[in-house]
Amino acid sequence: MNSIKTIFLCLVILMLLVGGVSYAGTYLDSAHGNSTYGVDRTVIDAKYDDYCSGNCAHCHEAHASLGGDEPLPNTSTAEGPDEVLLFSEEESVCETCHDGNPAADNIQAQIDKTYAHPTDDYSGVHKVSESTTADMDPGDYDATNSLHAECVDCHNPHAAGSTVHTAETNTVTATSPLYKVSGVNPPSTAAWVTPAAASYTEKPTSTGISFEYELCYKCHSSWTGPNDPVIRDTAKEFNPANASYHSVEETGKASSYGTYVNHWNKDSLMYCSDCHGSEISSDPAGPHGSIIAHILKGNYNRDTGKSSLKTSGHLCFDCHDYQTYKAAGTNLGGSGFAELGYDNLHTIHNDAVCMDCHSALPHGINRKHLIVLTKDNADYINGAKIMSFTNVDDRTYSKSNCSTTIGCHSKK
Repeated sequence: MNSIKTIFLCLVILMLLVGGVSYAGTYLDSAHGNSTYGVDRTVIDAKYDDYCSGNCAHCHEAHASLGGDEPLPNTSTAEGPDEVLLFSEEESVCETCHDGNPAADNIQAQIDKTYAHPTDDYSGVHKVSESTTADMDPGDYDATNSLHAECVDCHNPHAAGSTVHTAETNTVTATSPLYKVSGVNPPSTAAWVTPAAASYTEKPTSTGISFEYELCYKCHSSWTGPNDPVIRDTAKEFNPANASYHSVEETGKASSYGTYVNHWNKDSLMYCSDCHGSEISSDPAGPHGSIIAHILKGNYNRDTGKSSLKTSGHLCFDCHDYQTYKAAGTNLGGSGFAELGYDNLHTIHNDAVCMDCHSALPHGINRKHLIVLTKDNADYINGAKIMSFTNVDDRTYSKSNCSTTIGCHSKK
């Protein structure tokens, strides 16, 4: 039995060595592999003093390297070492360092927040092979059978960088924490169409993603199979063919009259994590966790936009100018919602809330300006007031363009 275990261990080690050749250069350039500031557990246990920063042995115990103990068993198989010879299982490896010491970014504290990806909630579901071309199966991420979100589902520990993306872009670069992680890209379709799972382009770790949304779509799209209450089809919502959407995939539908703040403009591209992440701006970037529902960085609810409640700190106004859309004043150049004789109709409605007129789930919708009607799907409305709406593009709105449940306007 011992000889069988020895042979097995040798084969696994050989597999890691051979498989690591293609990653050698990438790993040495990564945040973990850097010889100056890479992974280093010496502050946790002095037994690691023999290993320089970035040494593989800080995570992998191929030869029972620490204290003469064998690597911990993989409880998902109930016997034998961890399949990649890690000193612990799944997220426990990452959280040993990413809890504020030695890594300054305390990711574990984010995951422990009220609303978070379920990194700590599942064990033994993730497969090492699920990000390769041969075994990139939508079923591995299906909420019914295989829901999980391990650290390595979003980060490639042998390639990840440490540079947060440049604002107003949606690309993933070689220095990104998302470098060489797997994802899927949806096909081009007509507006408001659910793409078939088989029509997505799969991007394994060997290729890596080009855009952050390709990572998110592994779970949050129709690639995972039928629509599911846990896994939204955000690929359908962000489809550039829709009448309106936030610019995660492409720009092109935002009003040319809008007024923005904090470097944003109508041609800006976005990461999903520009809206999703910790509610504390100084926390590590990324949608790890938040105290606000949907892992949002700020509030978006039935108070947002109500001037009497002073909601200038809510999520929408990180990008859209509060003074233009909710403060009492006029600004013809600042809003496309205008009529002759009164420049900015947002200011007339300054005690309405954003959700009275706009989608409660503002990824995208097949109506201009993210306008929702009372008859729309319940996912997109939360107290919606508009029963009918006619769009105009030249800022000549009138009351006849809109009818509401509260009777302030009616069709003529």
